[in-house]
Amino acid sequence: MEWQLDDLSIIKDIIKKLVSKVCRLDHERKRQLQIRKDKKRSWNSHSNETSTSKIYYRNKYHNNNDFRDKEKARTNSRILVKYHTNSNFREKMKSQSKIHCCHKYHKDKVFRGKVKEQSKIHILNRYHNNSDFRNQY
Repeated sequence: MEWQLDDLSIIKDIIKKLVSKVCRLDHERKRQLQIRKDKKRSWNSHSNETSTSKIYYRNKYHNNNDFRDKEKARTNSRILVKYHTNSNFREKMKSQSKIHCCHKYHKDKVFRGKVKEQSKIHILNRYHNNSDFRNQY
């Protein structure tokens, strides 16, 4: 009888520990679910605010010429200051413009024709106006 009581107390203790562990895990799962929901809710409200501000800014930019001119002037002055003060930015802009020109030259027939025509005109003008160049060739 005594060993049955010992076994019963051991079984009760094991069940109590299992129930406690399951409750802790369940509580942790619910807590993490709540955290994820809160993050999602805050992200949705933040994205709604940013999307409405983007829509407002886009409409204002497209419909208001004065605002558009001010924004262009502001961005141009900012880029110019950054271009003159930051050598890394300057080199980056130069490489981007070279890449852009190469892509435009290879993809756009009209642009390619204009560049070829301008280079022909430049060489002809140089040939006619510069006797040293003419004598060289």
